[in-house]
Amino acid sequence: MFGIRFVHTDHLRLASPVTGLAAAPEWLRRQARDATRQAVINVCDIARNWGADFLLIAGRLSESADDLPNVIAWLAAPLADLRRRGTAVAIATAGDTAELPGLADICDVLIRSGERLDVDRTLGKFCLNAVPARRVCNSDLSVCFMSQASNGIQANCRYLVEPAVRQETKMADQGHTVYSAGSPQGLQPGEEGSFGCLLIAAEQGNVETTFETTDILRFATAAIDDRPIRCSNDVINAVMDASRELARRELGTWIVDWRIEQRIQCYSEIADFIPEDLLRRVREALQSGHVGIWPRRIDVEPQEIRLVQDRVPSSLRELASVLVVQATAPGHQNQSVLSALARGARLLRVA
Repeated sequence: MFGIRFVHTDHLRLASPVTGLAAAPEWLRRQARDATRQAVINVCDIARNWGADFLLIAGRLSESADDLPNVIAWLAAPLADLRRRGTAVAIATAGDTAELPGLADICDVLIRSGERLDVDRTLGKFCLNAVPARRVCNSDLSVCFMSQASNGIQANCRYLVEPAVRQETKMADQGHTVYSAGSPQGLQPGEEGSFGCLLIAAEQGNVETTFETTDILRFATAAIDDRPIRCSNDVINAVMDASRELARRELGTWIVDWRIEQRIQCYSEIADFIPEDLLRRVREALQSGHVGIWPRRIDVEPQEIRLVQDRVPSSLRELASVLVVQATAPGHQNQSVLSALARGARLLRVA
């Protein structure tokens, strides 16, 4: 058997917007508008540069059937360029999707429901064929979907696919490895970490996989727990320093929910701990010199709030004692206590 190299991606989710970016600056909104399309282009670039024999799109092209005609029209150009350069394209479909106008024109083979992809490469000839999933075969490589996989396949290499949003590798009941490549781009804060595609090298019964990132934007939750916090400026500086460190370590643009959990020990500056104000100040500072990090939230959830007695007005100490008692009630957390304490301190300062 000659080696077969291909790139596997799942749900492209084209036409779906990146969400969770309220109050984002124009540069980030612009990246978000183009993120899913650019991530798909990145998949095509990886397939071309890696010298893949074919690209497998195993999941949905878009989340909504109403978007499919426009998605197919947009996909025509990047896939045509890929095919001109010698990389074939295989698209798996579901239901009536295979009959959509133009879909058959943008790929080399459609894998319909109930079918698998058989791949052969002998004496320099390379063939992809969609065949019934239960047909007996002896191909170099068979790409099967878990929902319709048959145990009777005698291919030299068998690649089991289960399309998903996130990249995952797991074991099937029959002892075979099942691969999910995931989507090229995450779309919301709950989808943290990197997104991309799988590079597959299949030869002599062995399948080797490598995950390659393709995303433009990434979501993350990061904790800051090693900095002393005495005033609101300490929060600002801690988030700024952590942002610069993250930008040095990781490429791309990160949208981060920052969490500060260690003890807060301060004097009368507690009125400056309003979460919205902290977030606004950090964003303004980052805008003056974009480093690839956008703070989506700053959650200050201290393990302990301690007011140093010197220079703390008696009214603020009384308010703190009342709130600390409330903190022991079910459903209350330090975050809500700190916010209430900061707002109360601000009102007392104004009064």
